Amino acid sequence: MAQQPWRDVCSDALWVSTMRIHKRVGPLNIFIDAVTADLKIYHRVEKADMSFFRIRTNRLRAIESKVKLFLASKDGLKAPADFRRHSEFLQHQAKLKAEYLDKIYAFYQPQGAGYQYLDPAAFINFLKSPHVAPMGGARLQPGTRMEALDPAHRSFEMHFESNGILNYRDFAGPMEFVFGEWIGALAKQGKAAATFVNANALNNVSNSHLALNTPFFVWMENHHFCVGQDCEEYLGVNGNDFQTRELNQSYTCHTVPSKKRALSKRLMKFIG
Repeated sequence: MAQQPWRDVCSDALWVSTMRIHKRVGPLNIFIDAVTADLKIYHRVEKADMSFFRIRTNRLRAIESKVKLFLASKDGLKAPADFRRHSEFLQHQAKLKAEYLDKIYAFYQPQGAGYQYLDPAAFINFLKSPHVAPMGGARLQPGTRMEALDPAHRSFEMHFESNGILNYRDFAGPMEFVFGEWIGALAKQGKAAATFVNANALNNVSNSHLALNTPFFVWMENHHFCVGQDCEEYLGVNGNDFQTRELNQSYTCHTVPSKKRALSKRLMKFIG
C-alpha cells in the first residue's frame, strides 16, 4: 500500500461518497457517521499553523484508533472487502499523516535541523548559496539541498544561477512548483493554473509576499500538494498539470504542450 505521508486524510464529503453504498447496514452506518463527524472536525482545524499541529495529530490518531477498533470488531470483521479496504486506507493515512506532522513540528523546534531556517531569507540563502557547511559529511550542490533537508526527502532539484535569476524551466516537478509559489515566482490563477510571474523572486525575499510569513513546510499544509481536495486539478505553469486523487493518494504530474512553447509530453507519478 504505497501512500504519501504528507497527504492529508480525505475530506468528510469524499468519505461519505465513497462509503455511501454501505450506509444501509446498521452497524456500518453508525461507524461511517462517526468517522464523518471526526473528519469534519479535523478539517476545521487550521492547518498552516504549528500551534495547531498537536491538536491535529491527536485527532488523526483518534481516527486511526477508531477505525482500527471497528475493523477488529465482530461487525468490522464481517464487513465487505471494499468497506474494509477503504477503512484500512484511512486508518493508515491518518497514522502516516500524524507521524509526518510530528516530524515537521520537530524539524522547526530549537533542536531541529530547520530551526535556523524559520526565517525565509535564511532558508532561501541556504538553498542557493554556493558554499555551505557539509550536511551529513557531504557538501551538496545548490538546488539539491532541499531534498536532503526535507524531513520527507521528496524529490527536489533546481538550478540556481549565480545571479539568482529564475527561469520557468526551473520548475519541473511538484516540489519545485510548490516552492515557486511560496517564494512568489509562480502565481496561482483560480483553482487550476499558475503562471511564471517573477524571475527575480530569489533576490527579493521579504514579508511583502504573504506566503513567506509562514515556514515553507508549514505553509505547504494548506497547499493541494498536501491536501488534495477531491480530485482537484492543477495546471501549474506552462501547461504542467497535477491531478490529485484522494482515494489512492497518488500525485500525478504530466507535461502537455504549451501554446507558446512546444514541450515534450511526459508522465511522472510520485507515490512515495
